[in-house]
Amino acid sequence: MGIKKQLLFVVVACLSIMMSAHHGSAMLTRDEGRKIIIGMLQKYYPLAYRLINEYENAPDEYHAGNTLKKIYKNDFWSYSNKLDEISVAKKLDVVVHEMCHEYAAHMCWPILEKRGLLNDFDTSYKTIFAGFKEPILIPITKTFPSKEIAGTFSEEIKTFRFDKYITKPIGGENAGTQAFGVYGLIDELNAYYHQYKTAHNLVLYYKSQTKNILNAWIDNYYYADRSHRAYLEFKLYILKYLLYARDEERSVYRGVMNNTNFKKAFTSLDKAYAALVKDYYRTKETIIPFLNKKGYRVYKQGNYLMYPGEAYQDSRNLSTKWHIDMKGKELSSRLDYYSKEIEPLEKELQKKEYKDLIKELATY
Repeated sequence: MGIKKQLLFVVVACLSIMMSAHHGSAMLTRDEGRKIIIGMLQKYYPLAYRLINEYENAPDEYHAGNTLKKIYKNDFWSYSNKLDEISVAKKLDVVVHEMCHEYAAHMCWPILEKRGLLNDFDTSYKTIFAGFKEPILIPITKTFPSKEIAGTFSEEIKTFRFDKYITKPIGGENAGTQAFGVYGLIDELNAYYHQYKTAHNLVLYYKSQTKNILNAWIDNYYYADRSHRAYLEFKLYILKYLLYARDEERSVYRGVMNNTNFKKAFTSLDKAYAALVKDYYRTKETIIPFLNKKGYRVYKQGNYLMYPGEAYQDSRNLSTKWHIDMKGKELSSRLDYYSKEIEPLEKELQKKEYKDLIKELATY
């Protein structure tokens, strides 16, 4: 058998083994998965459970005068990983993020109806739930697409989410950050806050597990760090949007700055997110010692979290062995302990123009 045929045989054999392993592992059913998610949120993040529960139990249609409005809901299970409980936990923060968008888009109508204020559907709202005992409804005033502010960014602050949300969003003109401008940006800030909070709270879940789940720990560590960046990114996007509007779109600027509930929501989110970042970094310092006690060779080296090179190779039968190269040297994988993109964002936000605007937003 020639070398090419031998290689082909090996590849086919490996694929067959992988497919067999996959088929041998039954996926969670919808009812099983939803039960796991509800149980986790009730235990580790009750506010997110309340948010999802209110959304699911809200009516599907509303009447205002002679007008009927129907709501088409998405099942939170559709956003989850469906393999097993650990997989569900790894993606629970994404489930919460997406359901925050669903809540923001649709929950204004049942809230207005309950308050006896649903008279028409002429005004659209974003419904935000952060830092308040009850959700806050933000009426959407005149906006322009967020892509218009792209030219105000220097290269060093065009970070991870810049193209995704400012210049080249999935959905194009229909994306929330374009169709709703600054209100789409605060919707994202809210969703990322709850995503970060979910990841942070789930540390207690991971610490309670007896399985070999280093890959799940690494995922939690990685995505929580990215959610920290999201705080700085969307805070900057909102402030830049308003500064651009002040100079170029005065009517848009006046509409937002006269919007008391927008200012309340931004100020509350900013304070809550900043406090959460501090809590996360206190928690982060406990993770490596905890994993070391569990027998994992995980450590900090410079600005990197070092962990076994095989951590992502087999998520169901994880090995903590380190790769060995041809010369017998150990190889490992690494993540930034403190993202290099955070520093330029923090430095930018220290400028007086942003600080002055934050003070103005806090006045309502």
